[in-house]
Amino acid sequence: MNWNKRVQAAWQREIEQGNYDTVGVLKFNKGTAVSRNTAQALYGAYWHKLDRTLFGRAADKGACVSRWCFVEGGEYGANAHLHFVARSPIEVEKFCTVASVLW
Repeated sequence: MNWNKRVQAAWQREIEQGNYDTVGVLKFNKGTAVSRNTAQALYGAYWHKLDRTLFGRAADKGACVSRWCFVEGGEYGANAHLHFVARSPIEVEKFCTVASVLW
């Protein structure tokens, strides 16, 4: 088995055993017009805002939504978007609503 397949299999096991209850994608209306650096900054600001909304000032001290994020560029590498799995700290439907509104 090659290294890439071993790493991919290990990540899949970790995600499956991580007790995550939410899966999502953060994308832009015109993902091809957003640079990778701009996308990274916006993703970071989004997660901080979500953490701050859910945990208040404790987010400034490290409290956050447990999550794994995977940035992709799309089929041709120019359509920035982020896949994630997360463990909701509140009821899942409410968490998804808050997360969607903030994005």
